[in-house]
Amino acid sequence: MPYARPTVASINLSAGAGRAGLKVGDRVRITGSGLYSGEIATIDRMSTGVIPSAVVRTEAGRTRQVRTIDLEPIGSATGAASSQSDSPAAGEAAAGEG
Repeated sequence: MPYARPTVASINLSAGAGRAGLKVGDRVRITGSGLYSGEIATIDRMSTGVIPSAVVRTEAGRTRQVRTIDLEPIGSATGAASSQSDSPAAGEAAAGEG
């Protein structure tokens, strides 16, 4: 039986494509396995290269470099507030008052 080294790395071949649509200032969730996995962060700087990455700052104030394939965009608080004010129920209540 061949010996399998415990330090063998697995390479995600789709990481080279990166994740489209990310830009500086976006709020993201860090996915994958790692120190800050699952935390919400803000993109401080984007980096292009063989594997696109971004420097992010977590809500706790810590920074790290992450592959863009490991970042998941999340909705902003301002977007959620504006979608609530555009709801049909709010429009019906205003129309009923006049």
